[in-house]
Amino acid sequence: MEGRRGGTSPEPGRRGPTPPQGGVGGGPKSDAAHGAPRNGWGGCAGAAGAASLDSSCKHNRNSEPVRLKRNSNCGIYTLVRRKDEDGQVRHVCLRVKCKSYSCSDCGPRKAAQLRKAIAAKAQELDLTRFLTLTLDPSKIPADADLVQYVRGEVWAKFRVYLKRKYGKVIVYIAVLEFTEAGIPHLHVLVDRYIPQKWISDSWSALGGGRIVYIERLYNVHKIAHYLAKYLTKDVILSAPAGVRRWTVSRGIKLFEKRKSTGEWVFHRLTFDFLYVLAWRDLVAEERDYDGQVRCFTTNRDPLAV
Repeated sequence: MEGRRGGTSPEPGRRGPTPPQGGVGGGPKSDAAHGAPRNGWGGCAGAAGAASLDSSCKHNRNSEPVRLKRNSNCGIYTLVRRKDEDGQVRHVCLRVKCKSYSCSDCGPRKAAQLRKAIAAKAQELDLTRFLTLTLDPSKIPADADLVQYVRGEVWAKFRVYLKRKYGKVIVYIAVLEFTEAGIPHLHVLVDRYIPQKWISDSWSALGGGRIVYIERLYNVHKIAHYLAKYLTKDVILSAPAGVRRWTVSRGIKLFEKRKSTGEWVFHRLTFDFLYVLAWRDLVAEERDYDGQVRCFTTNRDPLAV
């Protein structure tokens, strides 16, 4: 929280007394010891016998950055709650965000939070194998739901194969990526080495593609660095709106549910309007990384002003 000083009425999107014009606001080694290819990156198995994901699997990456638009209702409305603090009644107003991956404001933040959460959980559970599983478009049924096909059918059956092979369920975190052509594939962190040829043969037999890739992350403390290379913001944001970006094995929680610190009441009065009404009685405010006010605390009920 940041205290307020007296002065001309500011607008909530930036610091200073004058409102702006036009609106407010603001390289690991391979698993050679286990029989994987000695190519520096674990290899990419396919018809071309490719040496790396970046080369022969390049068609699976989005060459153009994902372009998002800000959702029309994002950051417009307000949550208000009353709290007692040092014997005084305070009112806290919070800007309501859409929290959608498809929003230009919320999407990049959620992608960064997801990557950070995956890195922390992977380090905690020692998920040191990074697996990429692609689809062969010629094997996809013409009327198939692509997400259901890759995740609900091929990936689900592949996990059954893995359980039969190892005698227990593998621990994993899987992230969905879409190519420029709209074909999905999976990036998966798993808890063990899996022979690359077995992956390619099994995944292909189940209806996937033969281009697969497994890499060992030797330094578990650098997982965040490896994820920054492959699980980029554009990878996470490439999925269409409404599609779940990630799945995990049973028992894994990437995000702990926050406990509410009071009863919040939703109001359709805009956050910026309430901020202007209450600015003379502000006790504190909190801003986002871009300088936009995300919440403020006031001595008076802003709805009664």
